[in-house]
Amino acid sequence: KINGLIKFNKPTHTGTELIILLAVVGNGQVTIENAATEPEVDNLIDFLNSAGARIKRKGNLIQIYGVKSLKQKTPFKIASDRNEAATYVSLALATKGSVTISLIEKNYISSLIDSVITIGGLVKKINRNSWKFSYPLTGGLRAMDIETAPYPGFMTDWQPPWAVLLTQVKGESIIHERLFENRFSYVEELKKLGAQIEFIEIKVNNPKNYYHFNFEECKKYQQAIKITGPQELHGGVLNIADLRAGATLAIAALVAKDESVVNNVSILERGYENFVEKIQKLGGNIKKI
Repeated sequence: KINGLIKFNKPTHTGTELIILLAVVGNGQVTIENAATEPEVDNLIDFLNSAGARIKRKGNLIQIYGVKSLKQKTPFKIASDRNEAATYVSLALATKGSVTISLIEKNYISSLIDSVITIGGLVKKINRNSWKFSYPLTGGLRAMDIETAPYPGFMTDWQPPWAVLLTQVKGESIIHERLFENRFSYVEELKKLGAQIEFIEIKVNNPKNYYHFNFEECKKYQQAIKITGPQELHGGVLNIADLRAGATLAIAALVAKDESVVNNVSILERGYENFVEKIQKLGGNIKKI
């Protein structure tokens, strides 16, 4: 049983969902202040309420009234994975192709749509929940800077595959990571393929407030990179260190002109259902060995 007020100093996606799950069954009442506003949190609330929970949200305030038990009486449709959507959009643009993402609401990918437009890509609304993303017919893409941020900003999970796209864009682009202290495990692997990426220092006046992790404890990690493009990538042997890096290296291998081998693929498969099969359907030359 937990009861009372929980106030986060900074919004936390996982922390908000954890408190909801801990408080939903019981006889307590919990209020979360400064709760995460990600749509996945709302999807979780909708699911639990459909099973008999009593959870209310108003902005970044969530109130949970504990119930004796939960029972799901009707099927519930979970939301599409916006991280998967961003991965395939990055791949399509990096290979000068197109992809249609269906069954995903605009509020899940609004900042992705904005970023595709900013970089010079084409976005076409097919219907209410379907979007086509395409490489432009003329003019190519342009360099851009990315700063990760909580919802509705550009997700930290999106920046690794987006980095591959930026290697194919003319000019210098900067990615500044604010949410996850060790997001750049993919950088050295991309450099094996010929990517021009360097770590840079960006002065932040108030890092304690700016970053969503303990900056003082994480100074061994760097939080910004500069990517210079366009750069033709060549094949290589790559090693996946984490989930998003896995998709990133797979995209880079598909962009590269020669054959590549990507190891530790089980890490990638943890977050991407039927990844190889989906890439093959998009025309990618990929197989699991």
